[in-house]
Amino acid sequence: MTIFWEQEALDNLDPEYNIALVASNPMQGRHHSEETKAKIGAANAGNDISKAVQASVKARKGKALSEEHKSKIAAALKGRDMSKQTEASLRARGIH
Repeated sequence: MTIFWEQEALDNLDPEYNIALVASNPMQGRHHSEETKAKIGAANAGNDISKAVQASVKARKGKALSEEHKSKIAAALKGRDMSKQTEASLRARGIH
């Protein structure tokens, strides 16, 4: 619903600073310049993921977690505070 109102504002208020034409996709119809692409590439240069890690991620995609892994995640998350809304949502789905 927020996107609807944001789009209404873009259409009717002609905001000075927001140049997006479509609220749900601000880059629609736009392209990064070659200079910007080079800057993005330079910023990500040190973040290379090895081929082994990429293969491992692809191999696990869509597979269920083992019970041991689930218990490790649960232990790591134990004691964290959740908002009342999050708790209610999880309870409604039978997760919490």
